[in-house]
Amino acid sequence: MNVPLGHVTPLAKCPVCQKKYASAMGVPLSDDDTHSTLHLSCPSCGVSSILSVSASQWGVASIGVLTDLSGEEARASVGKEAVPVEDALDAYIFLNQSADQLAEILD
Repeated sequence: MNVPLGHVTPLAKCPVCQKKYASAMGVPLSDDDTHSTLHLSCPSCGVSSILSVSASQWGVASIGVLTDLSGEEARASVGKEAVPVEDALDAYIFLNQSADQLAEILD
């Protein structure tokens, strides 16, 4: 998007504690002519999020999601193949069927 990171992060605030992010807090993940993605970590409460900012002829839109990934982990995962839906469903079914056994192990 060719927008410096310093122009985006002062507008963003932590979704948990509502403190504004400083421009040095963001880790750029991807960037092209119309879209930028960055990882932000709040120094006040420790919550991390991934912020996606897109620009079009109608304006700028952004969306953020909370994550447990560090900035480096997020950077390493960008561009990698997504987990296939079938694998995610298989894991869900397995964990659901094994919930009682897992609870016993974890107790």
